Amino acid sequence: MPVVETGVPEEPLAKPQAVDAAHRIEEQNERDERQNPEEAAEEANDAPVSKPLRFYLSVSDPIVDAPSIGNKTAKRFNKIGAKTVSDLLALDPTSAAARINARHITPDVLGQWQAQATLACRIPQIRGHDAQILVACGYDHVDAVADADVNRLLAETEAFAATSQGERIIRSGKAPDHAEVSDWINWAQQARPLKAA
Repeated sequence: MPVVETGVPEEPLAKPQAVDAAHRIEEQNERDERQNPEEAAEEANDAPVSKPLRFYLSVSDPIVDAPSIGNKTAKRFNKIGAKTVSDLLALDPTSAAARINARHITPDVLGQWQAQATLACRIPQIRGHDAQILVACGYDHVDAVADADVNRLLAETEAFAATSQGERIIRSGKAPDHAEVSDWINWAQQARPLKAA
C-alpha cells in the first residue's frame, strides 16, 4: 500500500470495474421490474388487504342506539311504540311529536334525528356524532354527502364545531379535519340501501 505523508496507509481505491458492474446490475434489476408487469401485479396482491367497511347502526338496532337519542328520549319513543331504529324512521314527524308531547321534540327535530339515523345506517364507518354534524351542516341525504366538495364541507363543519351545539356534539373529541371529511365523502359513495341496513 502506498504511504502518504502522514505515515497512515491509504485505503485502496475501488476498482472501476467493480463499480461499473454493480451499477449495471442495479440498472438491469430496474429494467426487469419495469418489463415484468405480472410480477409487479403479484407484489401488489401481496400488499396488506384493507379491512371491510363497518356499519355502526342498523335499522334493527334499539332506538336508543340512534344518534341524538338518549335513554330518556328512547323511553318516550317506546311509549308510542317506537322501539327500533326502523320504527324511528317510519314515524311521521308531526304525528309522533304530538304523541310524545315534549316541548323540545318538535317535528323539525324529529326529522333531523331521522336524517341522522338514516346517514348512520347507510354510510359505512359513520358514527353518531358524525351524522349529527353532517345533518346540522345541511347534509341530510347520502347523495348530498357523496357529492360534497371536501373543502366546502370542511369549512362548514369547522364553523359548526365552533358553535355551542357543535361543542356539545364533539365534547372532548376533536373537530373533523380534512382527512375525516374526505373519508365521509368517500364512504358515502359506498353507501348501502336502507333496506340492507
